[in-house]
Amino acid sequence: MVIQREWVSARGITPEAAKDLFTKDLQSRVKEPNDLFETINVDLKHQEFDAIVSFVFNIGIGNIIDRSDMWKIIKSGKTAAVELKNFLSWVRSNGKVLEGLIKRRYDEWDVWSDSEYTRQDRDVGLLLLQCA
Repeated sequence: MVIQREWVSARGITPEAAKDLFTKDLQSRVKEPNDLFETINVDLKHQEFDAIVSFVFNIGIGNIIDRSDMWKIIKSGKTAAVELKNFLSWVRSNGKVLEGLIKRRYDEWDVWSDSEYTRQDRDVGLLLLQCA
């Protein structure tokens, strides 16, 4: 979930140029899960697909297929069995739990479970302890 103010870099890229680059990148990232779900014949709700696009955008399509318990659940057709913990399994980078990834996974969960697309302001102190 990218907030508009995060689009402008220190190098001076305009918000319009950043939005254009983001849109092009997002289009390719939507295609990957789309193609993947066509091969397994599982129907997702719109918000579930949106959450997966964000997830795949961040971790890569290969990781979701090869290393994600969530993928096994989805592939079995039991999308209602996907839980927050399946998203929170992916909050580490180089073995370290990152606050930004915790927030992102909660945002993805909110989209998946409640069709909530507004970023929530969360106190991550407790969340860090839960994910450590």
